[in-house]
Amino acid sequence: MSQTPKKLHIPDPTNEDSTEIFGVVELGLVASALLGVVLFYLFLNQAPIEQSAPRGATDVAESETVERLSAALRAEKSRASALDALKPSELSSRAWTDEEFVSVVRFGKRATSEAACDARAAQFAANTVADTMRLELVKALDRRSESAPYACLSRLYFEDKLPQEDVRTELVEFWSDAANWTGNARLVAEVLERFRTTRVRPQSPAFDRWLRACGLNFDYEANPACLQLINQLSPAQGGDLVLTAIKHMEQPGLEKDDYINLTGSIGRLARNGQPPAFKVTQTPALPDYDVDFRQAAVFLLCRFTNSPDDDIAFAAAEELTKTAHFAARSYDRNVLLRWREGCRLAFTGESENVPNALLGVWNGEEGTPPDYRLSTEVAGGYCAVEEGYPSWYCGSKLFLGKGPLDKALEDVFVKTAWIEWVDK
Repeated sequence: MSQTPKKLHIPDPTNEDSTEIFGVVELGLVASALLGVVLFYLFLNQAPIEQSAPRGATDVAESETVERLSAALRAEKSRASALDALKPSELSSRAWTDEEFVSVVRFGKRATSEAACDARAAQFAANTVADTMRLELVKALDRRSESAPYACLSRLYFEDKLPQEDVRTELVEFWSDAANWTGNARLVAEVLERFRTTRVRPQSPAFDRWLRACGLNFDYEANPACLQLINQLSPAQGGDLVLTAIKHMEQPGLEKDDYINLTGSIGRLARNGQPPAFKVTQTPALPDYDVDFRQAAVFLLCRFTNSPDDDIAFAAAEELTKTAHFAARSYDRNVLLRWREGCRLAFTGESENVPNALLGVWNGEEGTPPDYRLSTEVAGGYCAVEEGYPSWYCGSKLFLGKGPLDKALEDVFVKTAWIEWVDK
């Protein structure tokens, strides 16, 4: 039986939901109509098209501007290079123009800008510096440019010859950082090196005070440069570093932290001796200078242990403990008492009849501040200064220890063990 082929079934459009189809079509027509209205409205209200310059003309103008600027910078750089090539004698005798000054501050070597600044230094003091020069210096200093004349401006700053407020503000920041042992220590060291090589430095008590503190701060990166300058100026800031510390203590206005820092510095001198950058090998009176020098450092530490300020006294006792290579026991009252007694034994022997005023720094009267100055002992007749000898020798020569300093201090400290027993 033959089968009738199946016919393809094509759905009758009339059987579909015609309402939905017509809805979509109508929506499309409405949207098209609205779009047409909007476009027509925008066309009517469109602002007139502005005529712009041809693109080629704009490119030419910008290119010419860049070229002019580039040519000016190239000229400045070329001027700075030509000035950098001059001999120092030519730089120092040159009649510097404002344009040359700006060029070397912007593009030159620091030695060249220093020479330019030195030549115009009188104008800074008279406050007749051109604004172009002043503003260029402010920008260079603010970004700590390598070409800024730090040494020249620092000298004017410390000598109070820098009335330009904005320039002075930059120098205040630069040296405030240095006073706090922060900032760019390398730049500070290079400034000090110029002071040393030119032998022209600030004539200023404030600078001298900072220089001594720097020379006694062995953790500061610029310390070697400070020591070299102090060495060159010797004996103005001290004939050796113990004398530098003694001179520093003569200055008024030192605070507790200053003395605590000094004890740390002197303790390192007692343990390590003189640093290479500032070292006295021998004198006719003291052929083995470093031995006496280290005993002098111990002498100063012993004076500090007698301070009525516990923080200073404990700091000195800790430095003595380190020098004797004992395990430090910071702020142990017995350790301080033992070093006070040990210092008496080390410098006056067993006899209590030897005047102890040389190791004293306080008269014992409540409300009276301690006096750490060695000059007070000299004036009182307790420290006789002998010709050819440093002032500290009056204390150093009394040291009774034998052999290496650390062993001598260890022996002294052991002799004071009875203080621990009494306390118990």
